[in-house]
Amino acid sequence: MRGSVGWGVGWEVGHGIGPSCHAAELRRRDRCLPGSSRRGTIDAWDALPARPRCRVTDGVRLRPYDERDAAVVLALNQSNLDGVGPLDADRLHWLVGMSAQALVAEDDGTLAGFALVFGPRTDYDSSNYAWFVDRLQDFDYLDRIVVAPSHRRRGIGGLLYDAAEDGARVRNRLACEVYVEPPNVASLAFHAARGYVEVGRLLQTNGKTCSMLVKELG
Repeated sequence: MRGSVGWGVGWEVGHGIGPSCHAAELRRRDRCLPGSSRRGTIDAWDALPARPRCRVTDGVRLRPYDERDAAVVLALNQSNLDGVGPLDADRLHWLVGMSAQALVAEDDGTLAGFALVFGPRTDYDSSNYAWFVDRLQDFDYLDRIVVAPSHRRRGIGGLLYDAAEDGARVRNRLACEVYVEPPNVASLAFHAARGYVEVGRLLQTNGKTCSMLVKELG
């Protein structure tokens, strides 16, 4: 991860995606089976809270990443390098394979955004992630969220945050970072409103400084 949770085209809070991801249990009222529009009770799946669910809200559907999403996810990521670190197909596959959550958002059937979340003690080589690993015993780390410019102001970013926080409740906290020097005013305000608190600061290799944020979910 290169930067901070940003606003606009891409957000990097430290946060990607995978067919075998351990997606969080999402709210029962919005669950549906992958690849299906079925809503409501999921019978045998109810006994498996770590299995992927999907969420549908106002035409925006959140679901686990699938390998078939790779081309679009890479294009979204690479068009937003002012806010997120670069990815190629191999690195995306690697990150997805160790992610705690790898989600995509579809807006009226079009893939419009994605998010990557990691649990503690993975091999992820982000210095921001490592900072949290050195200081927190148990947490999830929101690595990046990217929303396509043409699909902004639809609440997609907020829905991805809702899902990331839901999934992180098993570890009681979600960590991320936002540029504070120079300040990303909109993103800092967004995170403060959601209950994120600064627990430290970290100087980046680009000379900027990140505010290291944690939201307690217990």
